[in-house]
Amino acid sequence: AIKNVSINEHFFAGHFPNEKVMPGVLIVEAMAQAGCIYFYYSKNFQGKKLIYYLAKVSAKFIAPVVPGDQLLIEVTTIKMMPKAGFLKMQGTVASKLVAEAEIGFGIKEVS
Repeated sequence: AIKNVSINEHFFAGHFPNEKVMPGVLIVEAMAQAGCIYFYYSKNFQGKKLIYYLAKVSAKFIAPVVPGDQLLIEVTTIKMMPKAGFLKMQGTVASKLVAEAEIGFGIKEVS
């Protein structure tokens, strides 16, 4: 997944106003969303409505993500089950590692 970080992002107004840095929680959120999309398509859930539950997150932030950066999120499988998974995420900017996380989640199908 790719996130183009713009100076117009609403969170820059209040999060470290003198140091424009993308909040770590939003980096993890972007990673979690990329992981959900990865799971959705790898398990052929197209057309089904799902609710995702975040089960576990461990994250490490190596360098700041700032306006003008293009955050590239790569997802790899640690373990996949029919309705849950554990994924490893790596976020890079200009090929430099800026964040990594392991995310566990479960899903529930909505009828």
